[in-house]
Amino acid sequence: YGLKANGIYLLEGDDDAGQPITAGVALGKHDFGTQALKNLAAVYVGVSSSGKMLLRVGDGKNTYTYMSRRADAELRVQRFDPGRGLRTNYFTFDLVGEGEAFELDNVTFNVAASNRKI
Repeated sequence: YGLKANGIYLLEGDDDAGQPITAGVALGKHDFGTQALKNLAAVYVGVSSSGKMLLRVGDGKNTYTYMSRRADAELRVQRFDPGRGLRTNYFTFDLVGEGEAFELDNVTFNVAASNRKI
């Protein structure tokens, strides 16, 4: 099902007007409880999927895409290794599946705050 301002819609079919349908979830914007600049060392996602997962990480200026190390049809923890130079106050995250669907259990962010605020 999909939700818009004017109602709830049943989503069905193999494509969206000829374009492949990708499963995904927006995880929002996070400051992880501090205004300090932060480095993102790793992201761990408990997920089962038919294909590899992609994590899109935004730093307010650019968006970077990282692929999971592996895929597993069983519920397992997948690791993402963001770029070492990625530093910001607020991160945005989107999780997208390369396969048809995925089941998401949890997301853990390995974040290290610096002593600098800006």
